[in-house]
Amino acid sequence: MAETPKQRVVETLQLLASKDEQLEYRRRVPIADVSAELFCFWCDVFWPDDAKLRAEFSESEWTALLRFHSVFERVCALLPHHPLPPIEQFVQSPHWLQLSRAAARALQVFVSAHDDVA
Repeated sequence: MAETPKQRVVETLQLLASKDEQLEYRRRVPIADVSAELFCFWCDVFWPDDAKLRAEFSESEWTALLRFHSVFERVCALLPHHPLPPIEQFVQSPHWLQLSRAAARALQVFVSAHDDVA
């Protein structure tokens, strides 16, 4: 489990980007409403107005997170809130694809930043 706020954000993006991880989560925790939990996880780790959280990230990382958050909010507005489809169906939807791709794009900034340091 991640220890810092930054690690939690990155791990959540990784989960949001990965159909395999989401389906594996469903297999490990069969009672979980994985579709709904994906949205809850992001809301639990990312607060765009939190200065302390902002300080954890570089300018490019924060910009990528804000871009992702914008897509996240757009997708949220388009989805029925209760109930969301089961994860096995949700991963086949255009909304899931939009969210997953946006998470993957945001993660690229973290990979690039890590490569620059290494």
